[in-house]
Amino acid sequence: MKVRRYGLCGFENGMREREEGDWVDYDDYKELQAEYARLREAMLAFAVDGWHEEVARRPMINVYRRILDGHWRRIIEFAGGDPESLVGPCHDDLLASRSKDDEL
Repeated sequence: MKVRRYGLCGFENGMREREEGDWVDYDDYKELQAEYARLREAMLAFAVDGWHEEVARRPMINVYRRILDGHWRRIIEFAGGDPESLVGPCHDDLLASRSKDDEL
């Protein structure tokens, strides 16, 4: 059985040109799928580490914290992770909870 190579990486929407001889064997396809899964796990680990290095240590009043928080959260979501469970609440939620605590 032969399958299209670009189908395993999410390129079904035509992100790159489809070539005439772009077919692989099913066994090779399974190996490529496993490699793709490992790469997504590595991307997820990279994104979580990046969030901790660039966002977690910044004070809440830092003007870049919100932008960086959103940036790394989008990468975590793209890699298949849940930002809420991996890095906690987003910047806006933390500010909202902090303002509620200040009102009490």
